[in-house]
Amino acid sequence: MSEEKSTDEKKIDEKKIDEKEIEKEEKGHSRYTAAIEGSDEIRDISYLNRSFSDKFMQGVHKLKDMVTGRKKILILFAVAMCVVGYLILNNMRVLNNYEILTTSERSDVLATNFVEMNGKLLKYSPDGVVYMDGESVLWSAAYSMQTPIVDICETMAVVGEQKGSQVYIYSAEEGQIGNFQTLLPIQKVQVASQGVVAAVLEDGEVTWINLYDTEGNEIAKHRTSVAESGYPIDISISPDGQKLAVSFLRMTNGVMNTKIAFYNFGSVGKAQTNNEMNSEIYENTVVPKVIYINNTEAVAFRDNGFTVYEGKQIPEKKAEVNMDQDIISIFYDDETLGFVFQSDLSEHKYKIQLYNLNGKKTMEQYLDQEFQNIKFSSGKIIVYNADTFCIYSKQGKKIFEGKYREQITDIIKISGFRKYLIITKGSMDLVRLK
Repeated sequence: MSEEKSTDEKKIDEKKIDEKEIEKEEKGHSRYTAAIEGSDEIRDISYLNRSFSDKFMQGVHKLKDMVTGRKKILILFAVAMCVVGYLILNNMRVLNNYEILTTSERSDVLATNFVEMNGKLLKYSPDGVVYMDGESVLWSAAYSMQTPIVDICETMAVVGEQKGSQVYIYSAEEGQIGNFQTLLPIQKVQVASQGVVAAVLEDGEVTWINLYDTEGNEIAKHRTSVAESGYPIDISISPDGQKLAVSFLRMTNGVMNTKIAFYNFGSVGKAQTNNEMNSEIYENTVVPKVIYINNTEAVAFRDNGFTVYEGKQIPEKKAEVNMDQDIISIFYDDETLGFVFQSDLSEHKYKIQLYNLNGKKTMEQYLDQEFQNIKFSSGKIIVYNADTFCIYSKQGKKIFEGKYREQITDIIKISGFRKYLIITKGSMDLVRLK
């Protein structure tokens, strides 16, 4: 009998082998394979596991990002709170000390004066002018005058010889851009932003108000007399050089009054008599100061308040504020008007009030120190006498109060954190408040 297995036995053996192979596959791929129902096919499903794994890891990363983001927000919030706290404490603190960063000895004459021009410093004397950025000289120009008087408009300066005839015009960028001589003695000079000069000239009982270009060519002239118009105690030319405000002090039937007149020397004003566009008379009032703040707004500082006029061609009254107290001093910049009065409280010496060009009071602050000058400088209020100075913000916050080592001539705010230029009789000191 043959040892060969029967057909049935072979089938049984093959089935066992197949079952073992399938069992091996199932053991090796039980997590990644699946049998298709009604078929012997085993399909790889490992991609399902990878998809789940990827999604799981993405979730983990998102969670980490959320935690990291929250940490960043908390850190930023903590930093912001520290900054706010520092600013609040710093705002409450009044500085009383300073450090001298640089100093230079003054070698100029005693008659030297200083004025701010385009954020820098113009030094002028009977011998000439020097334009400076801090202690650095940008340019200089020489002349010889007995009594120089100066006016600044934006980047332009004019130096005139009071009671003399010389006029010099300077640009912040270029230095001297023109000079000429007048035929009559100069009482006052003003300059516009493009170099047009307005000059008040004395001629006995007659006073002339003339306009010149940088070469001395006469653009316009206006004749006044005490009998007709009154005496011009102040003038102001608009930055565009076309409009002029004049304050005339007059006596009418034995009563003192002031006439404020507005002139236009452009094409519009030619149609008006003597180029006069508008005027107003203030009875029993002196208006010692008139200024063109910009091309459309002018201010008349009265001895009992102030009036703001506005108009591109014809100035009309925009705001008027009357004051009961005597005005001790005025100061202003291109957006704010400042006044100093005697204090109405016994525990203080003076009172400062600020107004905007709409006539609204924006600040009131009391002042306890005597002062020889008060002014705006780069948005700060600077009050000083010979050895002490105070600095305030426009909001009334006292920034600094203290004594200085030498006698103060002038103080100017310059660019830089808490930096000021203090001019004394013997030096120019760049200081930082602390």
